[in-house]
This record gives sequence, C-alpha cells and structure tokens, in this order.
Amino acid sequence: MIGCAMTQNDSAHDKETAEVNSQTVCPVTNNDYLGKMDVGSLTSEQQLQLKDVISKYSDTLSKGEDDIGFCNKIEHQIPTADDVPIRVPHRRIPPNQWSEVREYLQNALKMGVIRESSSPYAAPVVIVPKKNGKLRICVDYRGLNAKTRKDAYPLPRKRLMLLMLQSTFVVWTLPMDIISCLWLLKRREDSVPSRNRRTV
Repeated sequence: MIGCAMTQNDSAHDKETAEVNSQTVCPVTNNDYLGKMDVGSLTSEQQLQLKDVISKYSDTLSKGEDDIGFCNKIEHQIPTADDVPIRVPHRRIPPNQWSEVREYLQNALKMGVIRESSSPYAAPVVIVPKKNGKLRICVDYRGLNAKTRKDAYPLPRKRLMLLMLQSTFVVWTLPMDIISCLWLLKRREDSVPSRNRRTV
C-alpha cells in the first residue's frame, strides 16, 4: 500500500482543499497508483503534479504483487569467517500449512527469486501467521549470522540524524510497503549457497 501526505502552510489553498476533501472520487484516481493513495488532503493542482510524477516514473513502480522489480546497482554479499558450511535441520511444518507454503515456494520459484539448490548450507524456514490470516515465510539465519564478518564502520547515531533533520521542511512523506526487499538485490554468486533454506 502506498500512502501520501503533504504538509502545507499556505492557507490560500484551504478552500480548494476542502472542496477536494468533500469529493468522494478524486479526479486523478484513474491511475492505478493514485487509487491506492490517500490524496484527499491535496489540492487539485497538487494531485495533477502527483499524477505527472507517477506517470513520469511509472516504470519504477510495481504493477502488482508479482512485479517486485530488481536492482542490479549493487551485489549483496555475505562474508563469513570461514568456509565451513552452516547446516541446520529443518523445522516441522504443520500439515494444514503445507499447501500454502508449497504455493508460496512455487510462486517464488516462478518469479525467479529462489532456485533449487544442493548447497551444503541450509537454514530452517519458520512459519509466522500474519494479522490478515496468511502466512509469512521467514528463515532462521542465526547460525549464518553468528559467523558473518561484521562491518567495521560505525552506524550513524540516531540523535545526530534527528538533529540534522530538525531544520528541514518535509514536503512529501511517502511510506511504502517494500515487499520481499531482499529479493530485489542481486547476490554475488559466492554468497548464494549460504542463503539456502530448508523446507523439507
């Protein structure tokens, strides 16, 4: 779900904004993406600007659940302390969840984000129920994480980042639900075996 909110200090648009808020149908909802946004607080002019931006960058937006995109600008790598593979036994999946897990894996295989493997690495799949009743397929990588070489550079301090943002004026806030974000990154071939997961 994509959300949109805009802060505005200009009271000249209050009347126009009120007219837009009172409409049940936004004039730009013919676009698929705008149909998923809350644009009621935007003026008609701002909605047209948003429509132009979405049209201009529509190739970067997802067209549906199966359209997750791909980023080839960086390669994801998992540097480990040694080459001894981590192999953890799989966890039992309850029989009433088999069909949903099988369907999830078939879709991921069809989308090309997973592949069959005979790697010596193996991590167990953990099934977690979502609020909407569906299942979330997670992988327990604690064994792999324990032997991953940590980055030496420090993370930015939260307080410093907040101080840097203190004087900025936020115009657009676009919270986006990034689905399966690790599927979007290209992985180095030497790191692929360590990402294996066991389901059976």
